[in-house]
Amino acid sequence: MSMGALLVPTFRSSPNLLSLPLEQYITHLITHTHLPFSIIPCTLILVHNVRRSFLDNPTRSKHFLCVFDPHKLWAGLFINAARALCPSNPNVKNLEYWSEVAGIPMKEIEGVVREYLMLTVRDVVSECLRLSGWLGG
Repeated sequence: MSMGALLVPTFRSSPNLLSLPLEQYITHLITHTHLPFSIIPCTLILVHNVRRSFLDNPTRSKHFLCVFDPHKLWAGLFINAARALCPSNPNVKNLEYWSEVAGIPMKEIEGVVREYLMLTVRDVVSECLRLSGWLGG
C-alpha cells in the first residue's frame, strides 16, 4: 500500500502544543500527519502496554525521564507506531517533521523517540518470551 509522502506541515508550530489538553494534542497529532488510520489502534495498544508495564514494575520509571509527560508519551509512541507501520516511507524518520508536528524541540525529540522505542521493544520482547514459555507468567 503506497502511503505517498508525508507532507511538511503548513502550520506554524505553536510553542503551546504541549500545554493543550491531552485529547486535543492527540487529535492534533492525528490530523497533522498523513498516516493510515491503523496508527491509532496501534498507538493505543502501545500506550496500554506501557502503562500496564509501569503499573506492574514502578521502579522502571527511574530509567525513563519523560515517561510521566503524557504528551511526550503519545508523541513517542505515535512516532514509533508510524515507523513500524510505514517503514518504507523515509519521511517517518524525519525528526524535524516530528518536532514540528509534535511541538517538541529538536533537541528533545530524538530522546523522546529513543526512550519510547526502548520501552516498547522491551515490552514486546518480554511478551513474546512469556507467550512462548521462555518466561514464567
